[in-house]
Amino acid sequence: MSYIILKRQEDFRQIGSREKWLTSYDYIIVGAGSAGAVVANRLSKSGVEETIVSTMPSMSDSLKNTAMDWNYTIVSQNYSCFGLNNRTMNWPRGRALGGTSAINRMDYELAPGSGTGRHLCHQQNVNAVHLRGNPKDFDGWAHLGANGWNWSQVFPYFLKSENETDPSLATNGYHSTAGPLTVSTPPVVELMTNQWVIASNVSGYKIIDLNGKQRTGTGITQRNVRN
Repeated sequence: MSYIILKRQEDFRQIGSREKWLTSYDYIIVGAGSAGAVVANRLSKSGVEETIVSTMPSMSDSLKNTAMDWNYTIVSQNYSCFGLNNRTMNWPRGRALGGTSAINRMDYELAPGSGTGRHLCHQQNVNAVHLRGNPKDFDGWAHLGANGWNWSQVFPYFLKSENETDPSLATNGYHSTAGPLTVSTPPVVELMTNQWVIASNVSGYKIIDLNGKQRTGTGITQRNVRN
């Protein structure tokens, strides 16, 4: 594993650089995605003086399939990707400040895990959105020995991290406005996306807050975008 990490770093084209490095740091944050950036912010506010986080600007979709993308390809699928060669697809993962949020349009659903989709919404769910996860998943982890990871224990930290900017969602009990991580509803939604939501609703799926109480339904995904 150490060899793989070394080789990946050797071929990583450094867009940013610095002339002076210290001999020691209070903390080294490995990974500068949405979570890593928040951790750095929290540490700086707590009085930590020497913290290092990898640096690079965010350039969104232009970085896909470049050196700033890990360029993963998923294995051949039995039940999806029918229209693609060998039933495989690219799985973009960002090698940049902001992590995958830098190349995946910063859609947001507060989650560990994959984009296999428990919600009916825009197609970006499949390769961009991080789902909060079903509370039963967290409770299952705790049951298997992951102490401190049941839903009631992790949910307050989801709220603590969040700065919900949509007034219609901010006070429903499943969001917060005091955290450092901006969450917003897109001001403009594509026509096809709206039609998808309407069609799903007609088919029997309720229009829901995808990070709210109801875990099955359809709706518009939120994003980590301010203004």
